[in-house]
Amino acid sequence: MDMSLTYRHLGSAMLIVLLICASPNAHSQFTQQHEHAPIGTATVVVAVDLREPTSFRDLPQVGDVFFRKIDVRYADRAKDDYDFGIQGSVAADWRATFGGADDNRAPHLFVVEPGTYAIEKINIGSGPTTIGSGYDPKSHKPQFGSFVVNAGECINLGQLVVRMHWNEGYFYAQVLNNAADVRRFLSESHPNLLSKLQTRILTVTPKFEFQQGGGRL
Repeated sequence: MDMSLTYRHLGSAMLIVLLICASPNAHSQFTQQHEHAPIGTATVVVAVDLREPTSFRDLPQVGDVFFRKIDVRYADRAKDDYDFGIQGSVAADWRATFGGADDNRAPHLFVVEPGTYAIEKINIGSGPTTIGSGYDPKSHKPQFGSFVVNAGECINLGQLVVRMHWNEGYFYAQVLNNAADVRRFLSESHPNLLSKLQTRILTVTPKFEFQQGGGRL
């Protein structure tokens, strides 16, 4: 037996375990979780499921979804200036592979200013990303998806499912009603919000192009 290969495989396995145990969950630095949201704010809950269809099966992918508020400051903000978003975690993906909790696709809670928000950017896998900004000021239309939330509301936006069709160069998007999952999530983490919860599914464009590079590299 080649002992160098054995030790190499053992080292790789130990590294994976360390990543799974030590890495934070899929909640990004934009996540804001509060037991009591400040007066004048709103609460939104959203989940994402990023995938790539192959000839064998529909493979889950690690990626990111970012949102930006549509207001008078929208066009003047920096390219990577987002209001909130979900950044996928490789370690969370490994945990799910080995039977652990799938934090990448779980509901995430955010406390935000009331207003209209656009999906500003979607990254999937090792580079494919949406083209351009998430909102066109000339046509006044969101390019990928949007939602509206009012002060004091607690809105479930559903689970955004985006499939990357590599050979076509397109993302295909849909939103699933995951109300039961969200109620279970809130009952365990924010039970005070259950009485306010309402489901208002995120509006999305069903198909839009992606570019190579500019996302996760």
